[in-house]
Amino acid sequence: MKSVRIFFICLLGLLLVQVNIFGQTLLDFKMYLEKEEVSKFKVPKSKDKIVLKNHFGKYTVLNPENIKLIKGQAVYSVEVVYTDYPKGLDFDLLNKKRLASLFQLAPELFSNNMITWKLVKQTGCKEGSEYDFFHGIVITYRPASTSAGLRGERDYLKNVLQGKNQLSDSTFIKVMARNKWQDIAIVNDFTGSMSPYIAEVLVWHSLNLQNPKTNIVGYTFFNDGNSTPDFNKIIGKTGGIYHTASQKLDSVLNTAVKTIENGGGGDTEENNVEALIEAQNKYPKAKSLVMVADNWANMRDVSLIGQIKLPVKVVLCGANSSINTEYINLAYRTKGSIHTIEEDIIDLNKITEGKEIIINKKKYRLYNGSFISVPE
Repeated sequence: MKSVRIFFICLLGLLLVQVNIFGQTLLDFKMYLEKEEVSKFKVPKSKDKIVLKNHFGKYTVLNPENIKLIKGQAVYSVEVVYTDYPKGLDFDLLNKKRLASLFQLAPELFSNNMITWKLVKQTGCKEGSEYDFFHGIVITYRPASTSAGLRGERDYLKNVLQGKNQLSDSTFIKVMARNKWQDIAIVNDFTGSMSPYIAEVLVWHSLNLQNPKTNIVGYTFFNDGNSTPDFNKIIGKTGGIYHTASQKLDSVLNTAVKTIENGGGGDTEENNVEALIEAQNKYPKAKSLVMVADNWANMRDVSLIGQIKLPVKVVLCGANSSINTEYINLAYRTKGSIHTIEEDIIDLNKITEGKEIIINKKKYRLYNGSFISVPE
């Protein structure tokens, strides 16, 4: 019984420390949280959002079980919604405590520099109506692929190549149009919601066959373990990696379909580096590796980057705002480059300590040998 009391005393102390620490870091609203004012917040009802409720003026989460839905998923944004009532009061401490409560449920969110954090103030509350307003946190995320979803992605690829569906993105095609690379192996992430970008690669391959401008030595597709449970995934031995050196569209498509049918990932970490290492070993004539990566998924095997001997040109998909610094560092450490739908960032290895680069109008600084994001 004594040990239980000690545990709860420590837990309470930890909560208070977190509130204090966050006051200097994430919860310094002036620096880190975007702000929005609305008359009354409309609670969203969609499959890509979860809602955590608080009572008016309180910070305890009333439905903590909802947090399970985002475990292992890519989270896009966190909105903290509060009511400016009574008017003119300082609600910073309340919101810090609400975020501290969220930390208790999902601490991994607070170390993810890809997430957009927003403070939403409701201004339309009048006396007696405060309990009619929503108070709490809304998290937007990317739901995991299901087996039915994977079948849909397979059919989507085939329909795009047959002209029945239109491409919904042009990142890869635009990057390849700007860069006339030769003797490359393309390494493509097939996890999560990458089907629009996978379709682009296949369409580009079809066009390149008709008017060859780039020499492809082979393709490597990976799905992060062929549906292996996350707790059984071993760094460097996760598997779910498929290769084809054939230039025939049917062969590339069949390899893509096989990769999709055998798995769609799981958690948000993928075996990118393992796939890159396999590709460089599989295709000895390759002079560089082109990684088609999901900007919202981290790499579980960054510790293996030292085994990559070829430059990695990272094509980032879904990079509409912040850039995942793991991929900047992958390119930097392999003397490669970063490519978005609009930009090519080359010669990263020439950046010196303390210097900054700008991608998508956001700054990234080389600090202690690694790129970090610079708060706006």
